[in-house]
Amino acid sequence: MIPVRLSSNDVKWAMEVGNDRWLRAKKRKSKARFKGAKLEHHLMGAGGELAFCRALGLAWPASLDSYHDDNKPDVYPNWEVRTAPRMRGVKVVDTDSDSRLAVWVRGDRPDQNPTYEIMGYLRAGGVKRHLEWFKDRFEKDRAFWLAPERNMVPINPDFHDACGYARDEMGRWACAFCGAGIEGIAHAV
Repeated sequence: MIPVRLSSNDVKWAMEVGNDRWLRAKKRKSKARFKGAKLEHHLMGAGGELAFCRALGLAWPASLDSYHDDNKPDVYPNWEVRTAPRMRGVKVVDTDSDSRLAVWVRGDRPDQNPTYEIMGYLRAGGVKRHLEWFKDRFEKDRAFWLAPERNMVPINPDFHDACGYARDEMGRWACAFCGAGIEGIAHAV
């Protein structure tokens, strides 16, 4: 787990982006991914994405309307950021590409609590193979899986680059995409 505290400027930025996302969704009468979607969910999501980027030194795209484009990740090159204060694992939705890395960020609205925890990640395709993690409780078109925290891969920011790393079968840090060890970073990107 990586703790991250957003600066006051980061909080303002996340609040602006979250609010813009909410206003654009309302204007377009967009269909929410789950029942009961509210402004605070957009604010939480924006805060979590920014915290994740700050933790790993990645650029935050602060994108608007990206949920309409299944080819566009929350954070480049392949990260789907799922933020919630009390969730017990990472959520993967049916439209997530199997190659995406779904990361769980524990946190709330940035204006209420600017502290986040980057809990870990899993590859979406691997999560979808676990029928015991399947959930369908939001009564909408989107099914989802909730992978338990104990199954998640921790993120080590000392070795991380944009690929995403996991421990290989020998317990060494290696690229989650191509399997290259830390010494092969240049080939993994």
